[in-house]
Amino acid sequence: MKKIYILLILISVYSFGQTKQYTINRHKFIFKEMQIDQGGYNQEVLNLYRGKEKLLSHILFEEDVDCSSISIRLGNYYIEKNKIIFYSYWASADRMPLFLKFGFQKQVYSVAQNGNVKLENSKIYIEDLIETQNKDFLVLNGWQHKGLKYLNKTPKNKQQKIWLNDYIYNIEKQYNAKFVLGKARKELEKEVRCKMKEIIEFHTKAWNNKEAYGKSKR
Repeated sequence: MKKIYILLILISVYSFGQTKQYTINRHKFIFKEMQIDQGGYNQEVLNLYRGKEKLLSHILFEEDVDCSSISIRLGNYYIEKNKIIFYSYWASADRMPLFLKFGFQKQVYSVAQNGNVKLENSKIYIEDLIETQNKDFLVLNGWQHKGLKYLNKTPKNKQQKIWLNDYIYNIEKQYNAKFVLGKARKELEKEVRCKMKEIIEFHTKAWNNKEAYGKSKR
Protein backbone atom coordinates (compact mmCIF):
# COMPACT_ATOMS: atom_id res chain seq x y z
CA MET A 1 0.00 0.00 0.00
CA LYS A 2 1.41 3.32 -1.01
CA LYS A 3 1.79 6.02 1.57
CA ILE A 4 0.29 9.36 0.71
CA TYR A 5 2.03 12.46 2.03
CA ILE A 6 0.16 15.73 2.20
CA LEU A 7 2.23 18.88 2.26
CA LEU A 8 0.51 21.95 3.61
CA ILE A 9 1.98 25.22 2.43
CA LEU A 10 1.00 28.43 4.18
CA ILE A 11 1.18 31.31 1.78
CA SER A 12 1.51 34.78 3.22
CA VAL A 13 0.16 37.57 1.07
CA TYR A 14 1.63 41.01 1.66
CA SER A 15 0.11 44.20 0.33
CA PHE A 16 1.00 47.81 0.98
CA GLY A 17 -1.41 50.55 1.98
CA GLN A 18 -0.80 54.21 2.64
CA THR A 19 2.70 55.68 2.72
CA LYS A 20 3.16 59.03 4.44
CA GLN A 21 6.25 61.17 4.96
CA TYR A 22 6.77 63.50 7.90
CA THR A 23 9.59 65.84 8.86
CA ILE A 24 10.25 65.59 12.59
CA ASN A 25 12.98 67.65 14.21
CA ARG A 26 14.34 68.38 10.68
CA HIS A 27 14.59 64.69 9.74
CA LYS A 28 12.38 62.90 7.22
CA PHE A 29 10.54 59.76 8.29
CA ILE A 30 8.39 57.43 6.22
CA PHE A 31 5.31 55.78 7.73
CA LYS A 32 4.38 52.80 5.58
CA GLU A 33 1.32 50.61 6.16
CA MET A 34 1.43 46.92 5.27
CA GLN A 35 -1.31 44.28 5.28
CA ILE A 36 -0.59 40.60 5.94
CA ASP A 37 -2.99 37.79 5.05
CA GLN A 38 -1.80 34.37 6.18
CA GLY A 39 -4.41 31.64 5.94
CA GLY A 40 -7.23 33.77 7.32
CA TYR A 41 -5.02 35.56 9.85
CA ASN A 42 -5.22 39.28 9.08
CA GLN A 43 -2.92 41.96 10.35
CA GLU A 44 -2.19 45.57 9.42
CA VAL A 45 1.19 46.93 10.50
CA LEU A 46 2.71 50.39 10.39
CA ASN A 47 6.46 50.38 9.72
CA LEU A 48 8.56 53.46 10.51
CA TYR A 49 11.59 54.17 8.31
CA ARG A 50 14.36 56.73 8.35
CA GLY A 51 15.68 56.54 4.81
CA LYS A 52 15.92 52.82 4.02
CA GLU A 53 16.39 51.85 7.66
CA LYS A 54 13.38 50.29 9.38
CA LEU A 55 13.21 51.61 12.94
CA LEU A 56 10.13 50.00 14.44
CA SER A 57 6.68 48.53 13.78
CA HIS A 58 3.26 49.23 15.29
CA ILE A 59 0.17 47.04 14.88
CA LEU A 60 -2.80 48.97 13.49
CA PHE A 61 -5.20 46.02 13.27
CA GLU A 62 -5.16 42.40 14.35
CA GLU A 63 -8.12 40.04 14.59
CA ASP A 64 -8.73 36.55 15.96
CA VAL A 65 -12.21 35.17 15.21
CA ASP A 66 -14.06 31.88 15.56
CA CYS A 67 -17.71 30.85 15.49
CA SER A 68 -18.59 32.40 18.86
CA SER A 69 -15.83 34.82 19.79
CA ILE A 70 -13.73 37.68 18.51
CA SER A 71 -10.63 39.42 19.81
CA ILE A 72 -9.03 42.50 18.26
CA ARG A 73 -6.03 44.73 18.67
CA LEU A 74 -6.25 48.24 17.23
CA GLY A 75 -3.58 50.90 16.85
CA ASN A 76 -3.17 54.56 15.96
CA TYR A 77 -0.46 57.23 16.07
CA TYR A 78 0.01 60.98 16.40
CA ILE A 79 2.93 63.33 15.85
CA GLU A 80 3.41 66.21 18.30
CA LYS A 81 6.50 68.39 17.77
CA ASN A 82 9.45 65.98 18.12
CA LYS A 83 7.31 63.18 19.59
CA ILE A 84 5.75 60.15 17.89
CA ILE A 85 2.93 58.76 20.03
CA PHE A 86 1.49 55.28 19.47
CA TYR A 87 -1.78 54.07 20.97
CA SER A 88 -3.03 50.47 21.25
CA TYR A 89 -6.38 49.04 22.31
CA TRP A 90 -7.41 45.42 22.92
CA ALA A 91 -11.00 44.16 23.20
CA SER A 92 -12.93 40.88 23.05
CA ALA A 93 -16.43 39.45 22.85
CA ASP A 94 -17.37 35.82 23.49
CA ARG A 95 -20.55 33.76 23.95
CA MET A 96 -18.69 31.52 26.42
CA PRO A 97 -16.35 33.97 28.18
CA LEU A 98 -13.70 32.01 30.03
CA PHE A 99 -11.40 34.93 29.29
CA LEU A 100 -11.85 38.32 27.60
CA LYS A 101 -8.64 40.03 26.54
CA PHE A 102 -8.82 43.76 27.26
CA GLY A 103 -6.38 46.63 27.58
CA PHE A 104 -4.79 49.82 26.33
CA GLN A 105 -1.28 51.23 25.88
CA LYS A 106 0.49 54.51 25.12
CA GLN A 107 4.07 54.68 23.82
CA VAL A 108 5.95 57.96 23.40
CA TYR A 109 9.05 58.11 21.20
CA SER A 110 11.24 61.20 20.84
CA VAL A 111 13.27 62.23 17.80
CA ALA A 112 16.66 63.72 18.73
CA GLN A 113 18.48 66.42 16.76
CA ASN A 114 20.67 63.74 15.17
CA GLY A 115 17.56 61.83 14.02
CA ASN A 116 17.77 59.01 16.55
CA VAL A 117 14.43 57.68 17.76
CA LYS A 118 14.17 56.73 21.44
CA LEU A 119 11.36 55.31 23.56
CA GLU A 120 10.76 57.90 26.27
CA ASN A 121 7.70 56.50 27.99
CA SER A 122 5.40 53.51 27.74
CA LYS A 123 2.33 52.80 29.89
CA ILE A 124 -0.01 49.83 29.74
CA TYR A 125 -2.98 48.21 31.38
CA ILE A 126 -3.92 44.84 29.95
CA GLU A 127 -5.70 41.66 30.96
CA ASP A 128 -3.83 39.11 28.89
CA LEU A 129 -2.60 35.53 28.81
CA ILE A 130 1.08 35.47 29.63
CA GLU A 131 3.96 33.16 30.38
CA THR A 132 5.55 33.01 33.81
CA GLN A 133 8.60 31.26 35.21
CA ASN A 134 6.50 29.96 38.10
CA LYS A 135 3.98 27.50 36.63
CA ASP A 136 2.22 27.22 40.01
CA PHE A 137 0.86 30.71 39.38
CA LEU A 138 -1.20 29.50 36.42
CA VAL A 139 -4.75 28.06 36.43
CA LEU A 140 -7.27 26.72 33.88
CA ASN A 141 -5.00 24.25 32.13
CA GLY A 142 -2.01 26.51 32.52
CA TRP A 143 -3.02 29.53 30.49
CA GLN A 144 -4.59 32.02 32.90
CA HIS A 145 -2.52 33.75 35.58
CA LYS A 146 -3.79 33.90 39.17
CA GLY A 147 -2.69 37.53 39.39
CA LEU A 148 -5.37 38.59 36.88
CA LYS A 149 -7.99 38.30 39.61
CA TYR A 150 -6.38 41.08 41.64
CA LEU A 151 -6.19 43.74 38.96
CA ASN A 152 -9.71 44.75 39.97
CA LYS A 153 -9.75 43.32 43.48
CA THR A 154 -7.41 44.26 46.33
CA PRO A 155 -5.18 41.35 47.38
CA LYS A 156 -5.78 40.40 51.03
CA ASN A 157 -2.68 38.41 51.87
CA LYS A 158 0.98 37.98 50.95
CA GLN A 159 0.40 35.19 48.45
CA GLN A 160 -2.20 37.17 46.53
CA LYS A 161 0.18 40.14 46.36
CA ILE A 162 2.88 37.83 45.01
CA TRP A 163 0.54 36.61 42.26
CA LEU A 164 -0.38 40.18 41.30
CA ASN A 165 3.24 41.37 41.28
CA ASP A 166 4.31 38.38 39.19
CA TYR A 167 1.58 39.09 36.64
CA ILE A 168 2.57 42.76 36.41
CA TYR A 169 6.27 41.90 36.14
CA ASN A 170 5.68 39.54 33.21
CA ILE A 171 3.40 42.00 31.40
CA GLU A 172 5.96 44.79 31.75
CA LYS A 173 8.65 42.48 30.40
CA GLN A 174 6.50 41.27 27.49
CA TYR A 175 5.27 44.71 26.39
CA ASN A 176 8.26 46.84 27.51
CA ALA A 177 5.95 49.19 29.40
CA LYS A 178 5.06 50.40 32.88
CA PHE A 179 1.90 48.72 34.18
CA VAL A 180 -0.58 51.21 35.66
CA LEU A 181 -3.43 50.76 38.12
CA GLY A 182 -5.88 53.00 39.97
CA LYS A 183 -6.06 56.65 38.89
CA ALA A 184 -3.25 56.25 36.33
CA ARG A 185 -5.15 53.38 34.70
CA LYS A 186 -8.34 55.45 34.42
CA GLU A 187 -6.44 58.38 32.91
CA LEU A 188 -4.70 56.12 30.39
CA GLU A 189 -7.94 54.44 29.34
CA LYS A 190 -9.67 57.81 28.94
CA GLU A 191 -6.85 59.14 26.73
CA VAL A 192 -6.68 56.02 24.55
CA ARG A 193 -10.47 55.90 24.08
CA CYS A 194 -10.47 59.60 23.18
CA LYS A 195 -7.63 59.31 20.65
CA MET A 196 -9.04 56.13 19.10
CA LYS A 197 -12.78 56.75 19.44
CA GLU A 198 -13.73 56.44 15.76
CA ILE A 199 -11.49 53.41 15.17
CA ILE A 200 -12.88 51.56 18.20
CA GLU A 201 -16.49 52.31 17.25
CA PHE A 202 -15.93 51.16 13.66
CA HIS A 203 -14.45 47.80 14.62
CA THR A 204 -16.80 46.99 17.52
CA LYS A 205 -20.19 48.25 16.31
CA ALA A 206 -21.18 44.75 15.09
CA TRP A 207 -20.60 43.35 18.57
CA ASN A 208 -24.08 44.53 19.57
CA ASN A 209 -25.36 41.49 17.68
CA LYS A 210 -25.93 39.25 20.72
CA GLU A 211 -26.73 36.24 18.53
CA ALA A 212 -23.16 36.25 17.25
CA TYR A 213 -21.14 36.97 20.41
CA GLY A 214 -23.61 36.97 23.28
CA LYS A 215 -23.71 39.61 25.98
CA SER A 216 -20.11 39.31 27.19
CA LYS A 217 -17.79 41.90 25.69
CA ARG A 218 -15.03 44.22 26.81
